[in-house]
Amino acid sequence: MSSDSITYCCRMADVVSRELRLDKSEQIEIAVPSASRIFRRVYETYFGRLGITLTQALIIGQLDLESSHVLNQTELASRVGLRKTAIGAALDALIVRGYVDRISDPGDGRAKLLSLTEKGSELGRAVDHGFGELAAVSRQRTTKEQRRQLVTTLATMRENLEQLEAGLLAHAEQISAR
Repeated sequence: MSSDSITYCCRMADVVSRELRLDKSEQIEIAVPSASRIFRRVYETYFGRLGITLTQALIIGQLDLESSHVLNQTELASRVGLRKTAIGAALDALIVRGYVDRISDPGDGRAKLLSLTEKGSELGRAVDHGFGELAAVSRQRTTKEQRRQLVTTLATMRENLEQLEAGLLAHAEQISAR
């Protein structure tokens, strides 16, 4: 890490330290993970009634959204917001249960494409309905402007954390290379 990066991190640590003295309801570092945990629990419980996990619902939902209903695993993982390896087990379970087919890519025989089966398309409609129902509940008593501002803020925070993560990983690689 450069000295500028370290200075920046120290300044940010001072800002965060001051913010952590605020009332807990004003601490974004507490509010975001707390909201994230309840979102995940509710979504897992809802989709568990359909016999699938949240990750599986996201996979089905993304394949259903794609006009061709066909994606490769790398693109699917990117759209779900996970690494390719992280969706592997969920995807395998969907294939075994007959919701998704893994087919050869006609343009590259080594590559595989994923597509919904008829059974998967039916589940896709239930997943779409579920996401709509959960969104309607979670958006109650919020305005469109509040939601837009929140999404913008969270996107900026995610970018900041991704940059920090990249720097930390690069620093760790430098140390391990010594």
